[in-house]
Amino acid sequence: MNPFPGALKTLRQRLVGKQTVLSYAIGCTDAAVSFWEAGRRLPGERMMERIVSVLRFHGGDAGELDELVQQWRREVERRLDKL
Repeated sequence: MNPFPGALKTLRQRLVGKQTVLSYAIGCTDAAVSFWEAGRRLPGERMMERIVSVLRFHGGDAGELDELVQQWRREVERRLDKL
């Protein structure tokens, strides 16, 4: 099971609110955020840095943000192993 999408959605809802707010803040589409939260796609490294920056700005603590990044990295590695 891939915990990244659920963790991203939970943090986004708690810290930022709507997908539209996050997408605007990081410079992507609402659809991109929706795909990430559904596990259909993953943000790239630069986008992940932007996500973490926005979540930190909105009150995310270092521990939960680090865990989100670790979950993202594990999922990236898992998908690369499938290639």
